[in-house]
Amino acid sequence: VLDKSLVLHILESSIKMMLKEPKILSINRPIRADGTLGSLSICGDTHGQFLDLANIFHEDIGGYPTAQNPFIFNGDLVDRGQFSFEGVMSLLAIKLADPSAVHILRGNHETSDMYESYGFETEINAKYDKEVMEKFSELFEALPVAAVLQNEVFVVHGGIGPSSFECTIKELNTHIIKRHRSEASFEVFMDLLWSDPTNKVSKFTSSSRGIGYSFGKEITKAFLERNNLKLLIRSHQVRQGGYDFMHDDKCITVFSAPNYCGQCRNNGAIVRFEGEDMTPSFIVFNAKHYPIKNK
Repeated sequence: VLDKSLVLHILESSIKMMLKEPKILSINRPIRADGTLGSLSICGDTHGQFLDLANIFHEDIGGYPTAQNPFIFNGDLVDRGQFSFEGVMSLLAIKLADPSAVHILRGNHETSDMYESYGFETEINAKYDKEVMEKFSELFEALPVAAVLQNEVFVVHGGIGPSSFECTIKELNTHIIKRHRSEASFEVFMDLLWSDPTNKVSKFTSSSRGIGYSFGKEITKAFLERNNLKLLIRSHQVRQGGYDFMHDDKCITVFSAPNYCGQCRNNGAIVRFEGEDMTPSFIVFNAKHYPIKNK
């Protein structure tokens, strides 16, 4: 167990770092010594499955995060599994040591309505106390919400909703910053964290989740064209094979918690960009064998 003073120091240092970043990051792949593009990985939900998170860093999957092998974690690091604390703290330690190695985006479970109900707050109060939990809350508020990769790929936890699809990236960034001061800006924020793609309609329909929207391929196409982008990568939903394509292959869902909640028997996956162009590849992996708390 880490000493509480060290935990608070890591959290406070991370918050200061995150607050200096925009709410929508602009990320480029590293350049190798020979001038070619280096690799970059995108991970979906990991949900407190710490051994599976650590397994992603195996050389046969993603390799260890460095400035020359960076990772984007696309939200939902916490809740459901038993080891959310260990996962978040590991990523923060890597980022503090090498800021370009890891980029952490916010998911819907990094909001108080979710982590108060689905395990993370209970975990932190059991391992530490309310003071530490309050610092985690500050950290989650400081996290960026989306990223633009190589000026071609939009990465966000959920997707696009009616309040966000007509926005430019600059406008989205402004809405996220102002989300506590305006109902319209709060709706944009919720769209990005909660929405899901669908093939049942071409535009929008209400979500079965009771929050956010389901968006069709015309919305994906219009949003990407408006922002001169080529691809949307999101997470937020279990995929049995770890990932899938929708909307004429313009929308990818990636989910990185294999055998989710210890019972879904799904694979995990990460998205990799490795070649000279921005064609994605995928690495699929199975769960490590350890008990996960069912919820």
